[in-house]
Amino acid sequence: MDSKELILDRYEKIQKVVENYPSAICIAVSKRQEQEKIQVLVEAGHKDFGENYLQEWESKKESFPESIRWHFIGQTQSKKVKPMVESGIYSIHSLGSESSLSKWNALPKKTDGPSFLQVNLEGEVQKGGVDYELAKKLKAEGKLDSIKGLMTIPPFGLEKEVLRAHFRKMRQLCDELELSELSMGMSSDWQMALEEGATCVRVGTGIFGSRLS
Repeated sequence: MDSKELILDRYEKIQKVVENYPSAICIAVSKRQEQEKIQVLVEAGHKDFGENYLQEWESKKESFPESIRWHFIGQTQSKKVKPMVESGIYSIHSLGSESSLSKWNALPKKTDGPSFLQVNLEGEVQKGGVDYELAKKLKAEGKLDSIKGLMTIPPFGLEKEVLRAHFRKMRQLCDELELSELSMGMSSDWQMALEEGATCVRVGTGIFGSRLS
């Protein structure tokens, strides 16, 4: 396991940059990470953590303070939306289909934090997310009234300027849909995402080091 000092050093360097963007936060992606590593950040005062799997989150959250804000960033099945909200998830970043959005809109009580429509600009079949035109259609139909922002996971291995253009297009779409939050950027590209308007960056191995297999 990486040392406490190394985890804190990585975290503090990231936070120092994020603090230059007053509307942005760093979500420490804690999926498949040892509880001892997560505890290092909890003791440092960090509040926002990201999880990908409902069962893992439900078992993990019992070991940490109620003040932690848990963000669900994994692909969201429509049948999991209601249980997730009822279990107290703070924010869902990955409402990536009309069916999951429909389940979300039907809930009388939503998450305490902002939740997001996932957009899949490149149409990658292995990833969730609605396409660009469907996002605009959903807005026109009034189906994004309780959605605060957009989320994206760019294709792996894009050249730097292509990746920047991807982030920029997401910022433009966010503005066009009159949404205030934008979740994009991970361990390898979070700084560029901030430069292009991200309000949430999701950093896991860049803080904690390698995950459990």
